[in-house]
Amino acid sequence: MITKMVNEKLHSGLKIPGTTFIVKGCGKRRGKCALIYLIPNNNNPNKPYEKGITKPEWQQAYQQIKTNKIFTRQWFNKNMKLCVKEGGCNFKFIGHVFVFLKKANYKNHGVFSKRGKY
Repeated sequence: MITKMVNEKLHSGLKIPGTTFIVKGCGKRRGKCALIYLIPNNNNPNKPYEKGITKPEWQQAYQQIKTNKIFTRQWFNKNMKLCVKEGGCNFKFIGHVFVFLKKANYKNHGVFSKRGKY
């Protein structure tokens, strides 16, 4: 369900509110289909960094917030190790995409809470 929403609502060029991240589009990360996004490169603004969240990672994070009503940096660091290894910005991207999709509210640094019923 979440991967369908991500594919339908996030398009190339979309700036994710609350971040400086811009959606690039579909690609591959760690051998799996992923949503790729760009983050600023302070050393070379013309060459942003590329990061990505795989379909299984979207599903894992969504299940966490859906079931436990919260998605935290602490849970992310413990349970999504390959995603963490690519960059801590992946947590922020996932959380703010959930906010954009109206699935979460941003509570404070490192915490997103479930929004509504789903």
